[in-house]
Amino acid sequence: MKFKGIKNDEFYLYLKETEWRFNHRQENIYKSLLNRLRKSPL
Repeated sequence: MKFKGIKNDEFYLYLKETEWRFNHRQENIYKSLLNRLRKSPL
């Protein structure tokens, strides 16, 4: 079953992203993501 158009195999990633955003809601998400990508680029 899809959750608002999210495929079953992508749901876990969606859930983890939502969890991360909730846990970092007091921070500037853009700056936080940039810092993480600078430390460990893809």
